[in-house]
Amino acid sequence: MTIGAPCLSPVSVSVKPALNTGDTVVLYLDGKEYAIGTGNSFTLNGVERGTHQLRAAVRDPNGKILDSSPTTTFHLLLHSKLNPVPTVGKPPAKPK
Repeated sequence: MTIGAPCLSPVSVSVKPALNTGDTVVLYLDGKEYAIGTGNSFTLNGVERGTHQLRAAVRDPNGKILDSSPTTTFHLLLHSKLNPVPTVGKPPAKPK
């Protein structure tokens, strides 16, 4: 099981072999259950800036964890005046 790196909010989970009927994918953010689903795509909403850990697990209908991904650490940066949007490939802004 692997997790695609979350760029800003989308997260993809690859489960092989495929889920059995009744199995669910559980996404853990910072050690807490964040989302549950039967698909392979999740969206992170309301995550504060900073360093976070993300892990996915497959859980059977009885609640038993069947498989788990390694924990992935990511750093969420939000644009601000102190951390502006990069201008790579764009002309510099004209002064006002």
